[in-house]
Amino acid sequence: PLEEESFQTLRLTLLNYIQSEYIFGTAESAASCEYCPPSYPPLLILICLAVLRNKFAHTLTLFFLCTYADQWPTFFTDFFALIHPPESTSSTTFNPHVSLLLFHLLIEISGEVADQVIKAARPFNPTRHARDTRVRDAVRERDAARLNEAVLTIVADGVERMGRLRKDGAGAAAERELDSAVEVVDWGVRTFASYVSWIDINLTVTRDTVPLLFTLLSDVSLAIRL
Repeated sequence: PLEEESFQTLRLTLLNYIQSEYIFGTAESAASCEYCPPSYPPLLILICLAVLRNKFAHTLTLFFLCTYADQWPTFFTDFFALIHPPESTSSTTFNPHVSLLLFHLLIEISGEVADQVIKAARPFNPTRHARDTRVRDAVRERDAARLNEAVLTIVADGVERMGRLRKDGAGAAAERELDSAVEVVDWGVRTFASYVSWIDINLTVTRDTVPLLFTLLSDVSLAIRL
């Protein structure tokens, strides 16, 4: 565990960054990169920014793994409070930027604590093995039900937005919102797939989730495969 003062400083810094960048900012889409001069092609700049976002998700994951079991048991509760956008700044039910950050975070966590391919590629470390077991057990005990409900609720909301925009939307703004909804749904399904093997199967495979997933399989805009 970290020293309490260091832990609180890092925790508040991370939460404040999420608020400033993902809620009231541009979710790093307008971030500058010292390695990307203005003359770089837009595609390369987008790739660089994607790397930055992934690095932040990975950093947050590592901090979670170090602190969730003993020092930050309310990690997901605090995170869920950030997903609902301020009423004055958005018409969507869930902030898409924070939702995507949550999805990337959960995929990273699943990779660290449960992905056997990743584990097999690393030398065995008893300390890491014990940590991963503690984290898995703590998530199952504290937050598994809420995590699964949050992911599926965000996905269902995105599906509803996709249907509404395809039916009624027109123009560039509607097209951008549709692309955002498709991205959220796509990553939400990937997230569900990442944790379904190690979170309680009675929560993840139900009469509600199976029809939803099979419905999404028929959507050609989503890169979902069985």
